[in-house]
Amino acid sequence: MKLNEIPNSLISSLKMKFKSLKDLRKRESDQIPVIVTLTTIPSRISTLHLTIRSLILQDAQPEKIVLWLNDDFKNRVPKNLSKLVGDVFEIRFSPYLFSHRKLIHSLDAFPDKILVTSDDDLIYPSETLGNLYQSHLKQQGHVVAHNCREITYENGEALPYLKWPFTRKPLRNELLLMPVGAFLVLYP
Repeated sequence: MKLNEIPNSLISSLKMKFKSLKDLRKRESDQIPVIVTLTTIPSRISTLHLTIRSLILQDAQPEKIVLWLNDDFKNRVPKNLSKLVGDVFEIRFSPYLFSHRKLIHSLDAFPDKILVTSDDDLIYPSETLGNLYQSHLKQQGHVVAHNCREITYENGEALPYLKWPFTRKPLRNELLLMPVGAFLVLYP
């Protein structure tokens, strides 16, 4: 985060933190037929409620938000997360530790649903999910992401991931795109 972004980030975090549970449970915005899924690591669990709140408060609300936690957390879910559980947000447990369980387990649990993977350390602007869903409607059948990296090569060899440039423009060969999971990725 850049230094000049810190004040706005703090203000957003405080607004999100003090939004009442009653306000969070209102379903006033348009609901879209997607399941948002994410996981976390122990070092981020204490601030994860801010990410969940930002997902609940989207202009276009998902059917459900599912957090996959390791079984070790069954009796250790922080209060600021457990009190968000309701019609929209649920917590499920898994014996696995790998980060892609948010997609793998959700494919099993919701085989006929559109899945959106989310990262656990961002506060999403309220239009993020709706914009992604609108892109999906224009390109049905395709994986859609807010940000991608273009897989690049040198002398016929793929360069390391960190050398792949970010791109938002369509490429002639979409197989050269790697969705960046931090900014939401929709899987039809």
